Amino acid sequence: MNSRPTDGTPIGALARSTGSTLRTIRWYVEQGLLTPLGSAPGGRARFPASAEQTVRTVHALQEAGFALAEIKSVLDAIAAGRTKGKELTTLLRRTVTRQRDEIHRREAALRAIRQSLDCVLERTARCDTCKAQGASRDCAGCGNLELLKSLGVGTPG
Repeated sequence: MNSRPTDGTPIGALARSTGSTLRTIRWYVEQGLLTPLGSAPGGRARFPASAEQTVRTVHALQEAGFALAEIKSVLDAIAAGRTKGKELTTLLRRTVTRQRDEIHRREAALRAIRQSLDCVLERTARCDTCKAQGASRDCAGCGNLELLKSLGVGTPG
């Protein structure tokens, strides 16, 4: 699309106003998330006034954990005016549900790790007792090193 070189917002101004980098804005263009009006002399892209809101929407959706394809679908629905029916709501709900399920999965994994670490702390508390009593036994025989290895904790040497 042809435009006069003075039309639109220069890429640098768009980047500054949205807290983005030039590289990020260019990447959004490459991914089809943002469309420039054209280029000014020197090849600098210029963008419509709506580009700032688009970039802010992309940032918000990224923060919410939306994948690139999901962000593109949301922007396409907005651009096509498909915001009055259930299409956009369904897309948002499906994506938010996926994100919530992923958070639950991660929480479960973190709980399991915490329980393993609690076990290590409990078992290694005995090591302090052993040292306090002046014992000079070989720690490798008490099983704590094997427990640490089974949890993926490296041992020196």
